[in-house]
Amino acid sequence: MLGLIFVLFADAKRRGIAIGLWAGGISAGAALGPLLSGALLEGFGWQATILSAGSLSVGP
Repeated sequence: MLGLIFVLFADAKRRGIAIGLWAGGISAGAALGPLLSGALLEGFGWQATILSAGSLSVGP
């Protein structure tokens, strides 16, 4: 993904913004993933975590 950012954004300023957004998204996912999984586990049982991960990986 980082290689695509370097190819798609030739302007250094826009590339910096894109890399910042990319890194922020990765960090937010790493921080929020366990919290959301824990909430699903407490609220609906372990089956909900598998169903949600499957639906996110397949996409719309």
